[in-house]
Amino acid sequence: MLVPVDGSANALRAVHHAIVEYRRHHELELHRLNVQAPLSRHIARFVSRHDRHTWQRDRAGAAMAGARSVLTRAGVPHHTHGVGGTSAVEICRAAERLGAHHIVI
Repeated sequence: MLVPVDGSANALRAVHHAIVEYRRHHELELHRLNVQAPLSRHIARFVSRHDRHTWQRDRAGAAMAGARSVLTRAGVPHHTHGVGGTSAVEICRAAERLGAHHIVI
């Protein structure tokens, strides 16, 4: 089961739904995914690749912190993934790569 997480209240509702599903079917493997939009080329040219990567990683961590906390308190094992790109495209790619049969949004 893939749960895209962006730090919003709606994403946390999706996480709660995933917890309910996990409790019904403990064989489910839960994957959290955060997609960070790339910086525009006008901004990116003034920031090193390392600094862009660090900034996006920090933003992804902050966006997923609430979901991580809820899942940990509920005792639900999960995997964490962070990618850069366009949300819809990257969510589909992750679902295919992970073999997810549910995407909970």
